Amino acid sequence: MKNFNKKISMLLAVLMLISAISVMFTVQVFADDSENTTGTTGSDNTEETTTGSSDGSGDTIVPPDSSDYINQLYATPEEKIATMRLAIEKDGYQLYVDDTSGEVALVNTVTGEKLFTNPYDIGASTGSDSTKYEVLSQIIVEFTDTMGQTKTFTSYEEAVLREQIAVEYIKNGIRVEYTIGREQAKTLVPRLISYERFMEMIWNPLYEEFGDELYNINTVRTDVTKVQKFLTYYILYAKESLKETYGMSNEEYKKLSDNLGGVYDDLYSSSANTYLGIKEDYKIIDSMEFLVFKPNASDAEIASCEEIILMYCPDYTYEELEYDHSITDYVSQDENPPVFRMALEYTIGADGLSVRLPANGIRFNESLYTLESIKILPYMGAGNNAYSGYNFYPDGSGALFEYDDMDYSITQTVTGKVYGTDYAYHKISGAYQETISYPAFGIVEKTKYHHYYVTDVDTGEISAEATLAGILVDGVKANEKGETTVSTKGKEAAIAGKYSSIVNYPGAEEKVYEKKHGFLAIIEQGDALTSLTTYHAGPLSAYNTVMMSVTPRPKDSYNLQDSISVGSDSEWTVVSDRKYTGSYSIKYILLSDTESLDKDVAADTYDASWFGMAVAYRDYLTKLGVISQLTDDKVLDSIPLYIETLALLKPPKRYFLFLLR
Repeated sequence: MKNFNKKISMLLAVLMLISAISVMFTVQVFADDSENTTGTTGSDNTEETTTGSSDGSGDTIVPPDSSDYINQLYATPEEKIATMRLAIEKDGYQLYVDDTSGEVALVNTVTGEKLFTNPYDIGASTGSDSTKYEVLSQIIVEFTDTMGQTKTFTSYEEAVLREQIAVEYIKNGIRVEYTIGREQAKTLVPRLISYERFMEMIWNPLYEEFGDELYNINTVRTDVTKVQKFLTYYILYAKESLKETYGMSNEEYKKLSDNLGGVYDDLYSSSANTYLGIKEDYKIIDSMEFLVFKPNASDAEIASCEEIILMYCPDYTYEELEYDHSITDYVSQDENPPVFRMALEYTIGADGLSVRLPANGIRFNESLYTLESIKILPYMGAGNNAYSGYNFYPDGSGALFEYDDMDYSITQTVTGKVYGTDYAYHKISGAYQETISYPAFGIVEKTKYHHYYVTDVDTGEISAEATLAGILVDGVKANEKGETTVSTKGKEAAIAGKYSSIVNYPGAEEKVYEKKHGFLAIIEQGDALTSLTTYHAGPLSAYNTVMMSVTPRPKDSYNLQDSISVGSDSEWTVVSDRKYTGSYSIKYILLSDTESLDKDVAADTYDASWFGMAVAYRDYLTKLGVISQLTDDKVLDSIPLYIETLALLKPPKRYFLFLLR
């Protein structure tokens, strides 16, 4: 009986352990997709695997909510890729895409290296929502509006959150199309609406949702306060008394008056001058009671009001809006909003990933807006402050910006134009620096991982295991000490809530290791119109990156005060009539931790280091025929060498005509 009880106890203990492990540990499973279809693309015979199709068939991925993209925690890159869709597999590479966010990941199936268009660990990093919107963007557009003000649109905020991206298949890859900005010229906010229609279409749905809480001015519910603020944007006008016209009680009238931005009724009998003034602006005062939306509301205020209508008044559509404006004789003053349409094309080949933005496919209202610049994949392969690494910036012979040397209390940038400053422009800014002589840049990061595993006492085999990126373990340990880290500032509690049970699991063993990874990017087209910036966000976010910014239509600015006598400091800007109609194309070559690979595999792989970048770029130029390898018969016994040095010279000193050394 004792043995039986002992066996039962052991069985229950094992079951509890397995249950706990399944909840706490991240299990990485790699399985073949049974729904993949195999075929050939193009004229070659290279086998290519695609998942799904442009008409929506194939694998169905349910994406997380939009808010989860900036908060979702992933233990490893593999866990992030598991949420993405395999779009194509070819030449030893896999291309994954998130159809909602536009994120793309490249995987080398031989080495296991991965390259993300946006950091997968953003949920564990510091930064405001607006900063993370930028980090999650594949395109950042800078433009000048009709008032001459420079504004910035990020593809995440202005395309993803508006559900305005589409993914299509092209030869050897995919095309991600973006509509950046508000498509609708009109906002779904009635500016002039009759009282009956307002009560039916807007007031009643709001009251059904919130009830008498809508009248509680001391409410602690944030959703109610937002709705109450929305109602204050409307002012009600009526020629006759509303209480008499609609049989309102004093209490009903008071509630209405307290919630709206103002109630002006019984105008004719109370003040003839007031009535005539209202009639001059709104001739419909004789035929109906109506509400006027705050005329001087800002774009942000209008947008917040539109959110309320979209959320709580589902039956109010643009057709209803047109009807309300037609019966009140309102003429819309809405201007065409800034909207930019463009696409990124991702294709894979034997040498890596190519990304192309066709310049002739950039569309926007050029009569109203001036396109200043476009940042293409600004956070591709970005490095994290939690780890060691560096940005390679092609300044002169090349410069390395080590993460360990960065001052995280400030934002640090170095910007230069590829091939140097264009002296045709009058405006030259920036400190002296070496010329960018070649269109290449890269990033290397040495990521730390913590592998936790439980060994079965009887068999000696690993019964459960999990791998966590170092930033997560740092967050857990910092939370336990009541501290914070540079990379996870403000996110420690969320990280600990999900992963502390793994880090502190009784009996689990830990193995810490580092793995290098990185990439070399080569600008193949549009390089002369490109500027490069090595960017270290410091207190804004945890990331270090190299951004490329392109100018489809160059412009020149000149200060008139410098040449003629003018009364103010005025600047004259001329935009080129001709615009670039080619493409901006970048090739990304993956770098690997060759020390962790088999010798045969490592021999065909570029090392994740500045030397590996140099070798990769040399091979690239050799394949293009730009340079050629020297043969023995061309190598001279004495190779010419030129060295330029900069040194100090200590001059001799003289005292009373005596020379001292």
